[in-house]
Amino acid sequence: MGGHVSCVILAAGNSGRMGCHKALLQFDESRTFIQQLTGVYHLAGAGQIIVVCSPALALQLNESADFFGCPVELVINSNPEAGRFYSLKSGLERVTEGNCCFFQNVDNPFTCVELLDLLQKSFRGDGCLIPVCCGRPGHPVLLGREMIRKILEDREQHSRIDDFLKASGPEYVAVPFKGIPANINTPEEYLKFFGRDSQKENSCIHPPG
Repeated sequence: MGGHVSCVILAAGNSGRMGCHKALLQFDESRTFIQQLTGVYHLAGAGQIIVVCSPALALQLNESADFFGCPVELVINSNPEAGRFYSLKSGLERVTEGNCCFFQNVDNPFTCVELLDLLQKSFRGDGCLIPVCCGRPGHPVLLGREMIRKILEDREQHSRIDDFLKASGPEYVAVPFKGIPANINTPEEYLKFFGRDSQKENSCIHPPG
């Protein structure tokens, strides 16, 4: 991927419907959602990994110096009620100047190196690129330098990142990874993907044949 690519992982929500913070849900026997995601970006060669989190989550993530196993910058959002657009701006403010940047929510842990590589190779502009599978858009989204600038300079209080990106005329690319639209917000949704009988059919790790 190269050092000119950053990533921002949004994890500042209160996870009210889940009942516990989604960043700390188990992805497998050894990794939580946030460890899975930061590990994938590190493995892909991202030059900068930024996690936007609430003050309460930051305390939990700092309990162990070895929690991530790779360099991660924590950006604390003390006003998570302001929404995801505010969290994204908070993270993008820390992105190295001149970098493009992936961003995604922590409640979709199915990002994989193959997907990141495909998106980067498909990116032809300086706006934003959104992956689509079976007609459904998802994450991660790749932001170019010009799009990062537009987001940082925007002074309106947008409630939805999606609306802002759609208005900007994004690029779309079809990908063979069913996990990209996932949003794991409730215990029921978690069990759907990670229950005892689940085979993770929607995971990015194994593209559909």
